[in-house]
Amino acid sequence: MAETAATPASFGILADDPAYNATRAPSPQRAVVGAIDILRTTYFNKASEFVNGFDFDLNYRFPVTAIGNFTFNTTWTKLIDFYAYNAAGASRTNLLWTNSSTVGGATPVWRGSASLGWRRNAWSAGLSAYYIGDYSDSGATTTQAIYDSLGAPNYIVPVVTNSTTVYRYRVSDSITFNANISYRLRTKNKWTNDTTIRLGVINLRNTKPPLSSDSRGYDPAIYNLMARGQSWSLQLTKKL
Repeated sequence: MAETAATPASFGILADDPAYNATRAPSPQRAVVGAIDILRTTYFNKASEFVNGFDFDLNYRFPVTAIGNFTFNTTWTKLIDFYAYNAAGASRTNLLWTNSSTVGGATPVWRGSASLGWRRNAWSAGLSAYYIGDYSDSGATTTQAIYDSLGAPNYIVPVVTNSTTVYRYRVSDSITFNANISYRLRTKNKWTNDTTIRLGVINLRNTKPPLSSDSRGYDPAIYNLMARGQSWSLQLTKKL
């Protein structure tokens, strides 16, 4: 998939207009050839981005058992290529496995989730896991000399971009869990019948986001929810 960025270009019939030129620096001033009759603005492609990857999704319903019904779902995304040319003839800028602000934050190669659901009579429950792969931090770099002197540690990685090798900090991958359990009331009272009580927890293990060079200590583009820590909710739903 390719995306392009456009830059305006102006064309027109230009002329002797001292007021127009007086408000501009020498470089964008118009030639003195007559009065301005028409100024037309169009666009041309200046930059381009290329993204290549695949999505994988699997759903499975297990055979009915004595302890209830189980369902399983997993969804994964893998980025294969992600790069840009910032101008015509410019060298290629790699945007894969980094955290460039121009594309909205981190672009790990792998992201995915999996969930297991259970239901038996009025009871139901679920457990889900969310995975975000590691990536290189473009805001935390060092030199090859330091990288070599430290013995090539795995928390520093060489990355080639714009035909140049840079050494960046590797932001660790992460996995978090959510869980919930609910019960549906069946009563003769119209105010309580078909009422569901649900207890849920986000970030079950209270996992902290991995360290990055952002001023907040983590990448808010993908870890803002995790940074809030463990949170509980109690929900009451009445079916009318």
